Amino acid sequence: MRCSRGQRAGHQETRAKDTRDLFFQWSFSLSKFRRDIELKESVIGVEVFGRTPGYNSKDDPIVRTEARRLRARLADYYQGTGAADRVILELPKGGYVPVVRIVSPVPEPIARRTTL
Repeated sequence: MRCSRGQRAGHQETRAKDTRDLFFQWSFSLSKFRRDIELKESVIGVEVFGRTPGYNSKDDPIVRTEARRLRARLADYYQGTGAADRVILELPKGGYVPVVRIVSPVPEPIARRTTL
């Protein structure tokens, strides 16, 4: 059975989204239990993206590319739907270890009393 071009594109986007989700879940769960860990691009390439051990990340930038896309998706989420979330998940530039930030609610200003 053949798929239309639109169906193939939709399938590829779904697969890419699933891979980005797996990337974030994998790095978050690993860093959650190992505070001292440094997630390396080569390890993520093998463990998450199925590259062979010893692959050259300079020739295959899959980890950097997907990290950039994941950062963009997180930024979009927190600028839109997740704007009121108190727990912020981030993947800082320059590394692959996720960070969890708790945002304190902004206190509402106290109305000034006016005397009559």
